[in-house]
Amino acid sequence: MATIKDIAKAAGVSHGTVSNVLNRRGGVSYEKIQLVEKAAIAMGYTIDEQASALRRGKTRTIVVLLPSLSEYRYADLYTGIVNFANRSGFDLSLFLTDDLPHIELNALKTASSLKACGYLVVSSFSHPRDEYAELLDTNLPVLFLERAANIETIPSYTFDMKSAARLAFGLCRANGSTCILSQNPRFSDQGQFIEQFPLGAASFFSEALAGPGQAITAIVNNQKAFDSVICTSEELAQKLMYSWCESRGVEPLHICTLASLRTLSPQDFGRVNLNYRLMGHEAAAALIASVEGKKQLASRVFAPVLIKQPKLAHGFGCPRPLRMLAHMTPATHALEQLLPRFTRQTGVAVELVHCSLDELHKRLATDDIEGLDLVRVDPSVLPSIASRLLVPLTEIDPSASANNGRFVLGLSADFSMQDGLLYALPFDISVQMLFYQRSLLESSAQKRAFFETYHHELVAPSTFVEYDQLCRFFSRQHRPDSPSVFGASFPPSNPTSIASDFLPRFMSAGGMIFDENGKLDVSSPIAVKTAQEYVENIHYTNRQHTHSWSDVAMSFAKGDAAMAMIYAHHASNFVVAQRENARMDIGFAPVPGGRPLLAGGSLAILKQSSNPHDAYTFITWATGEHIAPELVMQGGTSACSIVFQHREILDTYPWLDMMPEVLRQGTRRPILSISKSGFSQRDFEHTLGEHLYQAICGYIEPQEAMKRVQRFVDKIN
Repeated sequence: MATIKDIAKAAGVSHGTVSNVLNRRGGVSYEKIQLVEKAAIAMGYTIDEQASALRRGKTRTIVVLLPSLSEYRYADLYTGIVNFANRSGFDLSLFLTDDLPHIELNALKTASSLKACGYLVVSSFSHPRDEYAELLDTNLPVLFLERAANIETIPSYTFDMKSAARLAFGLCRANGSTCILSQNPRFSDQGQFIEQFPLGAASFFSEALAGPGQAITAIVNNQKAFDSVICTSEELAQKLMYSWCESRGVEPLHICTLASLRTLSPQDFGRVNLNYRLMGHEAAAALIASVEGKKQLASRVFAPVLIKQPKLAHGFGCPRPLRMLAHMTPATHALEQLLPRFTRQTGVAVELVHCSLDELHKRLATDDIEGLDLVRVDPSVLPSIASRLLVPLTEIDPSASANNGRFVLGLSADFSMQDGLLYALPFDISVQMLFYQRSLLESSAQKRAFFETYHHELVAPSTFVEYDQLCRFFSRQHRPDSPSVFGASFPPSNPTSIASDFLPRFMSAGGMIFDENGKLDVSSPIAVKTAQEYVENIHYTNRQHTHSWSDVAMSFAKGDAAMAMIYAHHASNFVVAQRENARMDIGFAPVPGGRPLLAGGSLAILKQSSNPHDAYTFITWATGEHIAPELVMQGGTSACSIVFQHREILDTYPWLDMMPEVLRQGTRRPILSISKSGFSQRDFEHTLGEHLYQAICGYIEPQEAMKRVQRFVDKIN
């Protein structure tokens, strides 16, 4: 294997220069970094990270002690730990204890030789002061999970078992007899859970105290069956159901259980969900922050989650399917696959009527909606059609506003409300975000080259000045040795998309200037300057013709462009592309300037619908939290806040972790006017994009483009 000396000789640089480059210490010129990297690649050199860590006296290894991986909760807990640790450059060493103290002690002895940097533990000890004394003397960070350590010096991440017990009891049959089936009440989490139930001793059954299988047998053979059984794990609930069905046949048994929160869970039991995957993710993040000296460990309690199942009324006898007008998005495609489920549950068939986005807006503008009941409407169009075409939902259900409780806060102004009335429920909400090729922005060579050019650090741009710099830097038209051909992707080749690509730049530059009548001035010096900068920057983008934002996302995923500013609900295409290209690593950030446009859509009921009650049942079902995770895992997005608690979703689509914050920055109205609500924002965006495109093609100057847009605005106002 090649050594550092071999690389130094081949590259014609010093031994120290090679060491600095390979260890990313900085202070080396772009030219020398290129020489060293090319020589190292040619010689097949790789750094032995483990050996380097051992020389430093501490590794980047975290020891994890768990009872098993055969239970859903611990598999999810470990998955959360693994995903965060690996992304942060840490390794894990896993020990399984089967909840047996002697195995846990042996694991601690073995782990002590690994020179680990920290420990994450689900312990089988109730008060592990003596057993963990030697480890605590090392001052390594230790964090207990699920079960409290009951020691002041060991912080713990636990669940709120008092609230979990209250929710579980609420799922039991009213006025019926209830019993509790637990694994081991000696563990602090289960003990705290059981303490909340005012039941007699005969109503408690424990696997640990009765022996494996004996507690379940006692419940099954009980002469007077309990009306409800509360289990402390899914595995116990499944074993109980199996034994019950084998012994007592079809005689009903109502079971509710504590369960690990997952995107797809069978509805065989009532479930109080505990977010183990989130706990694992947050525990790894906290431990690593402690290892790196950023923040001390502290105990934390996680709230349980109860997913409400909608109470669906059977159909009101609609003689034909409900028909919903929508253009195809990842979420509407996913929804279409789930429509048979709604039909089975309610007896109401639903048909999606697909059309292009432009055609949809044209049909709404001309009232071409005969035979339709519902529409997916985006926030730029809602103000212009609400009072004219849509039914206020409170006319169907006076308590309709209660639906907003399940959505991300702050959405109603753009996605639901108009003139104080509730017209729609948010469905596949979206917002513009910036995506970039992470390998480019984290490359030592590119960082140095950028610093030599612009004299500041290469990071994801937070302003459009920085964005334009990166576009030029990563464009071969400007810099022939750029690793990417283009600085950024170009929006879809239609006027509305071009306008939406321009407007965040326009708003962040201070272009939202209104006169005393509330009219937007798009011919101001700021507006003209912003248009000129936008047109100039287009020279460094990939002007490949595309029809949709999904096309832009797929084109960007090929790696020809360094950045792309697209709507987040189309970014699921990246996951498909990354599965095909293991080297692809896409980063994400808020759009430069912090003024993104909202997009996506809401579901609304048309006034002409012959069956508004069934239509209302459908939109409450389609926007419900019970199917939201499934829609998102199939590539869509959702307005339900529960989605952003699922680590399974956030690990698959990591940019969604940032999306609630970015949504709060987003806007779609008012842009054209602050005094009128009946105008068509879509018409304004179409006109703006049309004239900008003429300037991009060189047919007119940017100043003339903005003058023409101003004439359009003047006619409206």
